[in-house]
Amino acid sequence: MVGEDFAFNGSWLSDFDMKMYDPEESQQFISREIEKAEISLLREIPNHYSTRYSDVLVLSLLILKNPDIYDSKNAMRLTADEVNDIRAWLESPKMPVEMRMLSVDDSLDTYYFGVFTDVQPFIISQECYGLYLTFTCNAPYGFSPYVSNTYNISSAIVNGSFYNQSSERCSYLKPIVEIISSSQFNGTEKLSIKNNSDNGNTMNITMPKGIKKLVLDCREKQITDENGNLISMSDIGLTLPQSDNYNFVSAELYLFYWIRFVHGVNDLSFIPENNKTISKVNIHVRYPRKSGGF
Repeated sequence: MVGEDFAFNGSWLSDFDMKMYDPEESQQFISREIEKAEISLLREIPNHYSTRYSDVLVLSLLILKNPDIYDSKNAMRLTADEVNDIRAWLESPKMPVEMRMLSVDDSLDTYYFGVFTDVQPFIISQECYGLYLTFTCNAPYGFSPYVSNTYNISSAIVNGSFYNQSSERCSYLKPIVEIISSSQFNGTEKLSIKNNSDNGNTMNITMPKGIKKLVLDCREKQITDENGNLISMSDIGLTLPQSDNYNFVSAELYLFYWIRFVHGVNDLSFIPENNKTISKVNIHVRYPRKSGGF
């Protein structure tokens, strides 16, 4: 894959006076597999359950020194120290890290998450002039930059919308929701966020006392305050079951709706109760993006 530049682990490729070039192998997209029952004597058309990606996306790159900076064959050669510095930069992360791929068209910048799983030398006459890189993503595709909407909250119902442009049109998009206080929540304020486009499902939240911001990660199903401290479900008003014996089929079940977006326009309603300090709601998402990678 060829782009203008890429950022990873705190640095840009151009910081090392390097540039991307065509690798030897062509980029491949990820295929999908059908989850289905087996064909039998009485069922020649198997039941189809779903479809899943067969693997995660793997990106191949070749990096060489920028010829606009180095104007001779000897200068284009990578020294042992340069190889060490680049490998230390790329191979240090052990868990998926964001890689921003800067394209020729800035509107198509794509963000991938993963690790560099293979770094091999590009050899000419027994000298290293570049590196072949393999970046293994944590997903079958890349992502857009964060897209954010802000909704100002008052004491009355506020209506708004969020446009979901995800390439996964048949899947829900699960956002990060930030509820922000003008000072600190007093413990009696409540906010309901209703998605009229998702059958009117509603996320009901009581603001925990003494914090300035409540962050709900609807994909990870995690709630934190402004400092990243975890907030329990009971602190946002979810009542625990009366019975503590879960060995019986009759044990009570309590469900919490984490807001999610259908593809296209989502009509939202923000319904406050006892509002004194809730000032705004920020919603952030990354869309799956299936362009790029070559």
